[in-house]
Amino acid sequence: MFDHPNLNPDNSAAVAAPDPNKKKNYGRVILAFKNFDNLVLKPLLLHEYDKELHKKKQEFYEIIAKGDRLEKEFIEANKSSRIS
Repeated sequence: MFDHPNLNPDNSAAVAAPDPNKKKNYGRVILAFKNFDNLVLKPLLLHEYDKELHKKKQEFYEIIAKGDRLEKEFIEANKSSRIS
């Protein structure tokens, strides 16, 4: 009967198991997918998609989020100054 080489313990030609600690490099795959998404899918699926407008909107939302945080800090500072 035929035994599979990986199941035979005395076979030195058996393939070693992959190292689970070794990190795989997916950089090129992710980059290719991002490029495909930005250059093909978004312009195709979104009506009047503008890459520069998208960047400006992201910057605006980041500024607003930062402003909310600053507003909360300002309110907290004023609360503590009113108490004392």
